[in-house]
Amino acid sequence: MIRVLIIDDDRLSLSGIKAMLPWEKYQMQVVGEAYNGREGLRFLEDHAVDLVMLDLAMPIMDGLTFIQKCREKHPQIQYVVMTFHEDFSYIQEALRQGVIDYISKLKLEEEDLDSLMSRISETVQQRMYAPEMETGKDNAQEIAERLASPLWICDDLYLWETEKMLEEKNYAAPQLEKVLREALMRLEINDHYAVPEVGLVRSAQDVILYLKECRKSITERAGNGDPNTTEARLIVAADLINKSYQESFLLQEVADESGLSRSYLSSCFSRYFGITPNEFTRRKRIYESMKLIMQGELSLTEIALRVGYDSYQHYKKMFQEVRKETPKDFRRAFEASQTEEN
Repeated sequence: MIRVLIIDDDRLSLSGIKAMLPWEKYQMQVVGEAYNGREGLRFLEDHAVDLVMLDLAMPIMDGLTFIQKCREKHPQIQYVVMTFHEDFSYIQEALRQGVIDYISKLKLEEEDLDSLMSRISETVQQRMYAPEMETGKDNAQEIAERLASPLWICDDLYLWETEKMLEEKNYAAPQLEKVLREALMRLEINDHYAVPEVGLVRSAQDVILYLKECRKSITERAGNGDPNTTEARLIVAADLINKSYQESFLLQEVADESGLSRSYLSSCFSRYFGITPNEFTRRKRIYESMKLIMQGELSLTEIALRVGYDSYQHYKKMFQEVRKETPKDFRRAFEASQTEEN
């Protein structure tokens, strides 16, 4: 199924296009809508999309600017532009940027819909399944090993590290899809949770978006008691720790809220996640501190206090234990990476 995002500042036009076109007939599904390019970019941060159908003339961020920015982070996405105004120089620039088709809203008559959708669907699928998708040199076994641990479901730092590995290595898309499916089966998530279906994986970004969507679904369902299993209660316990990481929590309170005895929670938590509740809390604090470092607004001492440590020295020691580097080292490396990008 081709996942479609529609972007148009004219809400009436957007609703009309969404209702008028025969999406399902041509294996398409509208997964989102936005009213300008900036909203569209925000949507893509958390959702997988194969095709964007967008107006060219929009306030805040126009269609061409959106395409330019989107290509930097989502090179696999295809584009169809729509407009009431047939400014051919504007349209030609869109085509030069790789837009696969152009629709004049004034000429979007009912008898043209089938040929239009057939043409777009065929082009998108050809590019989705293009041979270059098979390229990739690095062995994805290390990703398979990381996903074999349930830590990616609850440990933000573990997922962040996995994302970095996915972004920095050159994995072949079919390999990524294979290890993702195997990881879900090995953890028996599908036997316990109603997780989203794994669709076609075309890039590392697809895997990242799926993992985020999947862990959100699992955590929410576990919190609602679905399913009623020890694994689900451990995920509830981890979520409770994540929400109170700045404070000195009592394990008994977490045990009570998750429906487990204190001793059983402590032993099961370590067996299931591979780390103790205290280690889990430490990793959460370090991850939140890394986010604050990357924002660049607070001193390291202020960050230490913000995430629950009583001094910078204590924070530095914990940071080194978790990350094998100091907070200053991490800040310098991050700032250097930002300088290189700019």
